[in-house]
Amino acid sequence: MSNVEGAVEFLERQRSVQSSFFAASQGQFALSFLGTSSTRGIAVALSLHPLLGLERVAGGPLRVELQGELQRGAFAGESVTISLTDWERFRGYQLKTETAVSDEDPRLCEALGAGRLALTASQVFTVHHTPNTVHMFETIPVEDVVETARVARWAVVGVGTAANVSPRFLTSFEVNDGVLALFHGDGHFNKTWMNLQQNTDASHLVFDRADGTGYLFEGRCEEITADAAPRAYAETQLHYPRLGYGPPARVYRQLVRRLTAVRA
Repeated sequence: MSNVEGAVEFLERQRSVQSSFFAASQGQFALSFLGTSSTRGIAVALSLHPLLGLERVAGGPLRVELQGELQRGAFAGESVTISLTDWERFRGYQLKTETAVSDEDPRLCEALGAGRLALTASQVFTVHHTPNTVHMFETIPVEDVVETARVARWAVVGVGTAANVSPRFLTSFEVNDGVLALFHGDGHFNKTWMNLQQNTDASHLVFDRADGTGYLFEGRCEEITADAAPRAYAETQLHYPRLGYGPPARVYRQLVRRLTAVRA
C-alpha cells in the first residue's frame, strides 16, 4: 500500500469513528487541525503530543507540560500555539506564547528531561469547533481552560510566524495522478483566513483520538471555485450545512506535497 492509499484509508476510517462525536456529520467529515502561519513559503511546524498537565504560574501565564519534542524550536519573530480540545463538549482553546525575541527563546519552551517539555502561554483564545466559525475573545476564564485540559488527552502544537491552529472539518478528499487533495469549507474572516491570504503553505493534522496515530499533510491550501474540483466542491456545499449552518462562503483545497505518518 502506498503512503497516499494508506492516508486515504485512514481518513475514511476517521469519518466513521468520528461520527460518534460529531453525529450531525453523518459520517461525512473528518476533523483536522489546520496550521497556518503568515510568512510566505513557510508552513507552520505541527506536532501532536500527549498532554501531561496545565497550571497557572503565580497568577500570570499558563504552563503547559507535554510529552515529546516539537518539530523545531521557534526562531526570532515566531511564536508557539497549543490547541486543546474537549471532543465530547465540542469546545477548545488555543494557548499562545509570546513572540520569540531570539532563536530558541528560553521564555517559550523549557526541556524537562525524559522526553518532556513545558511551554509558557501568555494568551488564550476560545475556539468553537465547527467548520465555519472560530470565535475568539481576549479574556478567558482560566478555570474553563483548566477544565478542558483535565479531559483533553492530546495537544496539537504549531510553530511559526503568527502561528495559528484551528479545527476544520474535511468534507471531501480525492486523488488525481497520485496527488492527494483535501477540501474544507469556511465561513468567516478569521485568523486562518488572514494567514492564508499571506501564505498558502499550510498543514493539516488528522489523528485518531484513541491512540494518537494519524497523518500530517503539508502543501498549498487555496480557495477554489466549483470549476476547479466540481465533485468535491459540490460535496462540501452539500454536507457542510449538516452542522446547522448555511452553505460555506469559501471552499479550500490543499494539494498535499508531503504526507507523514505521526504517532504521539
